[in-house]
Amino acid sequence: VANMDSHGLLQDGSTYIEFGAGKGILSLAISEALRQKDASSSGRFLMVERDGKGGVHNKADRILIPRAKAEGDVARLRIDIRDLDLSKLPMLQGASSVMQDQDKTQETGTEAENPNRATQELRTTSVVAVSKHLCGVATDLSLRCLENYSTAGGGNRGRVAGVAIALCCHHACVYEDYCGRSW
Repeated sequence: VANMDSHGLLQDGSTYIEFGAGKGILSLAISEALRQKDASSSGRFLMVERDGKGGVHNKADRILIPRAKAEGDVARLRIDIRDLDLSKLPMLQGASSVMQDQDKTQETGTEAENPNRATQELRTTSVVAVSKHLCGVATDLSLRCLENYSTAGGGNRGRVAGVAIALCCHHACVYEDYCGRSW
């Protein structure tokens, strides 16, 4: 988390996607770091995991949800990263539309064409992907998922501000899913 801060990735209003979230403790640590910087700071948190093993995995949710600035600022998805399309998530669709609306406002110099400005201020303009102990091929799948999100068409393209992933289980990787095959 300190490395993320030193690289400018701890920003109020960013959306943090924790791949392989488990209990969500990394998201909780990021939330604590944001609060230490500024007591009113808050991020949006999306915790992604392939399988849920009951209430134990929702440990951080009980703390993060009450801290959220708005309903829906904390979410948990149980899905294989291979099947995850971030551009279709309502939580993240606001990220690209806010950027587009802000650009329109700057171009026209008026806020009249931006009627949902109060709601949009709660939206994020960047995504930061994080994970600890992301096993084997899940790292490659996460990177591919983020690349697809950042290049999505139809106005749902998002901005990935950074990635902080601690790797593990290299022996579980398979060549077919490896994302660096071009070299």
